[in-house]
Amino acid sequence: MAGDFTDILIRKRIISSDQLGEAKRLARESGKKVADELIRLGYANGDEDVPFLQAVGHPHPVNPQKRLAEVASARGWPVLNFVACALTNVNSGKCLDVGFGGVSDFNVVDQYFCHGGPIQEWWLSFVSS
Repeated sequence: MAGDFTDILIRKRIISSDQLGEAKRLARESGKKVADELIRLGYANGDEDVPFLQAVGHPHPVNPQKRLAEVASARGWPVLNFVACALTNVNSGKCLDVGFGGVSDFNVVDQYFCHGGPIQEWWLSFVSS
């Protein structure tokens, strides 16, 4: 039927030598009928993940290992690279800091003396064009 929602989101980390098969198994267990074309997105980082990413509709290597990075480049796959860094104010020399070390929503973010702790680590994502 037109307008039916047929995609399945699997919110589970898959650690298996047969990632595609495991993704299909998890989808079947959720009570949905699965075909190859329903495996739309794949995120992976290891060289061993190349067959899995080749089988999905939209592969996304994340901080890929060497061989996976080479395959991604050759195939034109968008690569996601994440880097932990400190953000330092050029005027004050202080670092962006989560006040009081909070990890829940609506925490204060401010400048503080740089100490290299986890509350001063931030992820930057460089998106390939």
